[in-house]
Amino acid sequence: MTLKGKAVVVHLQSPREKFWGILRQLEPAGALVEGVDAEMFESWARETARREGEAQPAAVVFFPAARIEKILLDRSSRLVPSLEDRFRRLVGRSLASHLGRGGAVRTFRPRKI
Repeated sequence: MTLKGKAVVVHLQSPREKFWGILRQLEPAGALVEGVDAEMFESWARETARREGEAQPAAVVFFPAARIEKILLDRSSRLVPSLEDRFRRLVGRSLASHLGRGGAVRTFRPRKI
């Protein structure tokens, strides 16, 4: 199963944090994700809903593989809705639609520095 174009939660280390969004690219060097810090999800989604779906900025962030602890598919369980489902209920459309790409994956190649 490929996770590209899907909503994911990236668990990071050094410092410990979680990032939620659409996985745009996954390579041995790391992962490119478009979304928000998971701690900011609720306020970001509510602000987006308050502004009637007006595009709120989402970060496009590259996380080096050394920082990635795990990447989990954001999906609902019987008891707990996924963050994407919560976003859809609050805003009235999917995250991919909100970001204006319909879930399409862009090609990204990190530049070597």
